Amino acid sequence: MDHYSRTKAIADQLTLMANGTPLLGGGTLRTCVLRPPGIYGPEEQRHLPRVASHIKKRLFMFRFGDRKTRMNWVHVQNLVQAHMLAAEGLTMAKGYVASGQAYYINDGESVNLFEWMAPLFEKLGYSQPWIQVPTSCVYLTAAVMEYLHLALRPICTIPPLLTRSEVLSVAVTHTFQIAKARTQLGYAPDKFSFADAVERYVQATTPQPRCCIVLTLLRLLLMLLLLFALLGLALYFLGLQPLQAVVERL
Repeated sequence: MDHYSRTKAIADQLTLMANGTPLLGGGTLRTCVLRPPGIYGPEEQRHLPRVASHIKKRLFMFRFGDRKTRMNWVHVQNLVQAHMLAAEGLTMAKGYVASGQAYYINDGESVNLFEWMAPLFEKLGYSQPWIQVPTSCVYLTAAVMEYLHLALRPICTIPPLLTRSEVLSVAVTHTFQIAKARTQLGYAPDKFSFADAVERYVQATTPQPRCCIVLTLLRLLLMLLLLFALLGLALYFLGLQPLQAVVERL
């Protein structure tokens, strides 16, 4: 239902179809596909900043979907590990084990989105969503927002709070096994915590104390300079008064 998902699926199939293609300079093109879910970690700009912005605007006071709904995430370092192993798996040294294969890649854990996002609400100082809204209502609202976004695009850009695809991603369980990647590639995801990623995000977006200290010192320096200037002027005028008295006597 969205261009992003459809074009990724097309690219997935084209990549697999290209496997085994003879190369002009000799040899054979070997390809494989990695299929990661949502990615998180240091410097991530797609999910966490957007959700944090909505939380600060109090737009995420509601939740929807079954609390048993599960999904996967992957830390960027685990995804990098998978890329490196897949590249090795396309070489003769590894017997071209990855040639023509597709691998699901994630942290090896399934989570409920709202429970997983709890550290973000906590670190930002907001309560977790407590209003339960029917998924059908949220889906309908997302559809309306998408159409409004398209209709108003010639005039102004209003990004939708949620899209239909995102609603389904939250409300429908979709988890994937990584056993194939473990067995064929040797993929072994490390353990990461979303709370750590949130902590780094909060630190990166919060004014550093050092900057505040520098500003305070600059203000004190300016006040001292002003004080010395006033003191100098006072001494200057006080020094002129005795001199004027001497001149008058002469």
